[in-house]
Amino acid sequence: MMDLAEFQEIVRAELRPKDLLREKGLVLYSSVHSFRKWPTGVYVLGLDPGGTPGIHRTIDEDIERKEMFRKGYSALKDERWDRPSGKDKYQPGEHPYQRHALQALDLLGYDKEDDVPVSNAIFNAQPDARTLRRYPRFQDFKDACWQVHKRFLEVIQPRSILCLGASESLSSFSLIKEWSNGTYHEMTLDSPGERQTASGGKFGSVRFPFLEARTFLIGIKHPSWIRGRELPEKMANRLRKARERGMGKSGL
Repeated sequence: MMDLAEFQEIVRAELRPKDLLREKGLVLYSSVHSFRKWPTGVYVLGLDPGGTPGIHRTIDEDIERKEMFRKGYSALKDERWDRPSGKDKYQPGEHPYQRHALQALDLLGYDKEDDVPVSNAIFNAQPDARTLRRYPRFQDFKDACWQVHKRFLEVIQPRSILCLGASESLSSFSLIKEWSNGTYHEMTLDSPGERQTASGGKFGSVRFPFLEARTFLIGIKHPSWIRGRELPEKMANRLRKARERGMGKSGL
């Protein structure tokens, strides 16, 4: 299990050389206690913390947040997120991003009592993916954050990585595929030759030399862009099939 001091050392060691610690951002959406060896577990990755309200801290300040000391803490279920306009007010865990992410985890067999590790592929906070891609420090963040994720993944040894966003242009899904150095293998859940899309879910596996086995890679449409309170039926059914295929916590 990773402790707070080890977590802070990993982040600072990789981001300090490129002077990224003073940039605005956020590293974890769960406590450091969730980063432990969990062979049946899942590592959840968004793209970046751009849509998270109230990010005024530097990354160096963020990794000192008191929430990360609290076992069982998860921003997906414990924090109250409102839209930037302030027009929509949500209870903890009820923002569309939170609600849809939790539904996806539930369909894969993980419940709110599971201490699920949650982070972002890129720690820097930008308003949207387009702005992030054009940010002058993007490549520096991309390189440094991957070194951090490698260390996290070595600790967790997860069965699956669940990506909250599956665009091929820029998402946590596309970045994991890129970082896997061509080892991504697409998996068919329905009929042969099916076309995988973010709206229906993308499913495959990747191989990293520092992990003990191939890791399932699951990508869903960005949770904030999903209309309605529930996940689309097609996506929900595919997530159920993914669990049946061993991509989740356990079989049905």
